[in-house]
Amino acid sequence: MACLSMENRPLKKLRLGPPDVYPQDPKQKEDELTPVNVKQGFSHTPNLNQSEEYGSAKNHNFSLSKVQTFINGVLTKKQEINMLPDTGRKRQLINPKENFHNVTPKSKMFIESWFKDLAGSKPLINLGKRVPIFNKKEEIFIQLSEYQVPMSRAIWLIKMTSAYSMAISEAKMKKRQVPDSSQEWTSTLVRFLKEQIVKLQDFYQKSIIVGGAQAVFASNATAYHNGSPLMTDEQKLALRQFNYCQQLCKVMFEEGLLECQDFLQWQLDMLEKCKTCDDGLLKFVVPMILQYVEEFTQCEILSRKLVFQVCRRISPLLSNDQSNEGSVSLDVGNCGQHRSVLIQMSAIIQAVVLHCPTALVWNHAGEGKMSSHLVGSPLDQLPLPPSALPMAPRFSNDHVRIFICLSTQTFLV
Repeated sequence: MACLSMENRPLKKLRLGPPDVYPQDPKQKEDELTPVNVKQGFSHTPNLNQSEEYGSAKNHNFSLSKVQTFINGVLTKKQEINMLPDTGRKRQLINPKENFHNVTPKSKMFIESWFKDLAGSKPLINLGKRVPIFNKKEEIFIQLSEYQVPMSRAIWLIKMTSAYSMAISEAKMKKRQVPDSSQEWTSTLVRFLKEQIVKLQDFYQKSIIVGGAQAVFASNATAYHNGSPLMTDEQKLALRQFNYCQQLCKVMFEEGLLECQDFLQWQLDMLEKCKTCDDGLLKFVVPMILQYVEEFTQCEILSRKLVFQVCRRISPLLSNDQSNEGSVSLDVGNCGQHRSVLIQMSAIIQAVVLHCPTALVWNHAGEGKMSSHLVGSPLDQLPLPPSALPMAPRFSNDHVRIFICLSTQTFLV
């Protein structure tokens, strides 16, 4: 098979042909060299009749009001489509008269049997046919604590009570507004916890006069050995209700049934009332705050206030032992009264250092011009660095101390 030789091929490709030009007509007007064309150039103006230019138009009699009404209708429809549905304004599927029962002194037997079923395993759909409604919401916490109702079923009762209050409020209001029940539950629960703490504070903070000096005993064993009476029945009941409501607070907080800012601020207020490290109130406040440290670290101002108050209470318990490179003195570390509070408050400081270090930045604002917790740094009150504070015995303490040192350097540099 013979192959074509490429030796004689042209170096350049052949042109396709003459370039395209506009077709020309003989004796066309643009070729006429008239004085106007020479001076101004040729201009072409097509002659279009009115019928040709507006041939698609039709004669219709539209009034201005009719056009305006149509445009307003389009805008209204567009606004309805773009508006998100308000799920909170849906009509309640409960009947306040049939599904709820107002508690009276005569309904004591009904309340006892109903709460026993709630604490048991009776289906909630059966209990929801007749839910008791108390005049005061504090009575709900008393009954829940008395029968030790499981947390999931206790939350169901609280939600049913909120639904009843919402249905009643919507029936009274002309404009249907969804009330915020979280603030009301927060204030009620905080008020109930305060009452229990007041009853227990006398037991955990017993004082006797010994040689003109006041000795504070913050434990049952210490009070017993010094001749003080043991816990009364009222205090035992208060402790039982406090422990139950403390667990209920945590679940309600996670469920979004409490106002987070108000509840955390109340804990700070309770901590501020503890004037010294020997205050028996610390036995209740510090463990409670420790459960919400993660929520505190979400806000810089709350974290700064928290560390400021904790450092003021913990600094008397610490001593800068030069021979032991700034560690906590052994007498405080082995003290049964202060050891638990010391470790818990140290954990709060270290958690804020790790998770919200910007809350501890030193601020040069000048004394007397701003709040005390905003002046300087909350860590200025500590005689030790946060990494030297005591920790609960764990295998990872050395690694945690290294991270605390690194985190401290970020806001001290």
